Amino acid sequence: MSNDEIAGQLTEVLTTAGWSGFRIEGVQRLSAGTNRETFRVAIAGAAPSTHETARSTGLILQRSRLGADPRLSSCLREGQLLDVLVDPAVKAPSVVAMGDAESPIGRDFVITKAIDGETIARRVLRDPDLAQARDVGVRDCAHALAAIHRTDVDAVAGFLPEVEDSVDVQQHLWSDLRRYEPVLCYAFRWLAENRPPETGRTLVHGDFRLGNLIFDAQGLAAVLDWELAHVGDPALDLGWFCATPWRFGSPASAGGLGSRQELLDAYAAAGGQPIDLGRLLWWEVVANLRWGVICAQMGFAAPFAGSGALELAVVGRRFAEAEYDTLTAIGHADRWRRTGTLEEFAAPHRRLDSLESPGQQHGLSELVADYLASLGERVSGRDRWQLRIARNALAIAQREHALSDHIADRAANRWASLRVSGDEEWCGLIERSPLRDVDTDALWSLVADHLAVDHPGYGQASSSKGS
Repeated sequence: MSNDEIAGQLTEVLTTAGWSGFRIEGVQRLSAGTNRETFRVAIAGAAPSTHETARSTGLILQRSRLGADPRLSSCLREGQLLDVLVDPAVKAPSVVAMGDAESPIGRDFVITKAIDGETIARRVLRDPDLAQARDVGVRDCAHALAAIHRTDVDAVAGFLPEVEDSVDVQQHLWSDLRRYEPVLCYAFRWLAENRPPETGRTLVHGDFRLGNLIFDAQGLAAVLDWELAHVGDPALDLGWFCATPWRFGSPASAGGLGSRQELLDAYAAAGGQPIDLGRLLWWEVVANLRWGVICAQMGFAAPFAGSGALELAVVGRRFAEAEYDTLTAIGHADRWRRTGTLEEFAAPHRRLDSLESPGQQHGLSELVADYLASLGERVSGRDRWQLRIARNALAIAQREHALSDHIADRAANRWASLRVSGDEEWCGLIERSPLRDVDTDALWSLVADHLAVDHPGYGQASSSKGS
């Protein structure tokens, strides 16, 4: 479908919503995810006064992809939720129109006012023009979370799902993949034996992190991407915000912007329920494990993804990072429980030095790598991004080929020392053994092997900034 056709559909929808004397000047696709497509719409001319902001900054159209499962991502359901979120402290976008597949759009959709600002996480964390926003970022995010969590649950219970047990959800998703990964087996055991008491159920955003937030020069401007919203434990949102992938290389533990304690203090000051550091650390383990499950799902889906197969396959290889981050998060939580401090815990980086990545490769694969690098100098935008992915995939394949025999020997030695025949039997041993008897040194050795192929050096320069 062309942008002109989309503009015609939008004109009909907006006219029905009470708009008149306007014209659509342009439609720009912003993204196309697994379940939905997003477009920015430039508007000129008159419109109802309630849509004044939309006239000056434009609109955002989100529509479900053809064939998307509405249970996973419903734009109409998101529109219903945004319509409820009238508290300005929530910083939710304002809804202009929404509808179902019987509408002129032909699928369920939501149209919101566009909000100016920056969403790209690395720019939020580094752009000099956003220095003030970073100074107040943790506070602003904590206040938004507190506002989200005090939303009347009865107002959303009719159309949002309720998640009774987030860990159980991840366990089922993981079981469906039929993979035997000892680190995740250990993490599920650890979570089950260290679960904190739940203190209440609220509206939960479900994906509150950098990348789904808009910042302007003053601070947090909007909270986006509500498709995973549900009723559940509010600590999930804080733990997900603190998960290692969403720090984007920053040492600051709370979203790359500040410390965990700053987040908890600001959240409580804004009326959020008391959440202690131990509970937050438990939810960080959940968050890093959840990212591992997501990576594994993407890797599984890659062969069926057509033109997106390579990108999904490379994201799937980030599973090794999630293993490292999950074990590290467990280490933080255990250290806090024993000593009341996070400062002394550090992942055993020395174990990750035991494998050397292959040196300069000469031959066909290196020629291909050089060719891809030269292409990257002649393209821009998404094409350049795709070339970076291709170069990364090629480097992974080179390391996998060079290290395969050595890693196989190391795996055989691990299994022999554990008296198991492979990772499947190792998972069974973890599930049967007392948690204190699990050989975590062997788990770190396994992670070292995975990272040597998929991301050499990962984690060796990282550290958490405060508690």
